[in-house]
Amino acid sequence: MEKVSKLDIELIENNHLLKEEYESILAEIHNAQDKSIGTMTTQVNNSNDNVLKFISGGILFWIISLVMLFQKDKDMTQKRSKRLFNRIAAMVICALIGWGLAAVATRIPTIGSVWTNVVIFPCLQLAIPLLIMYSSKSVKS
Repeated sequence: MEKVSKLDIELIENNHLLKEEYESILAEIHNAQDKSIGTMTTQVNNSNDNVLKFISGGILFWIISLVMLFQKDKDMTQKRSKRLFNRIAAMVICALIGWGLAAVATRIPTIGSVWTNVVIFPCLQLAIPLLIMYSSKSVKS
């Protein structure tokens, strides 16, 4: 940046090739600043990145929804149709929550590599409820 600012602007303006190169350098500097969060550079998402982030964002709740569908009923006093309805309703709610979290995951900018987002987002989905449960236990004690 310091070297670019020390260039002779009159010489650049008079030479067509130098002017194009100078404007290209300035455009690259501007793009690098637009794609950064602090000192970390973000990437423009391509469709494969969005698919990976979508799947990683919703996978935990989608697995939970499948587990809910096949879980054993604890309360056998209710009618079979009501138990089935409750299971299906819980499955649908978990699937919708998973879809919502997947949509949020695709909106988060890719920091460094897409694999950073793919790993960190599900970890946060596990860590946040665990921290809430741990903090609520310590408050009650």
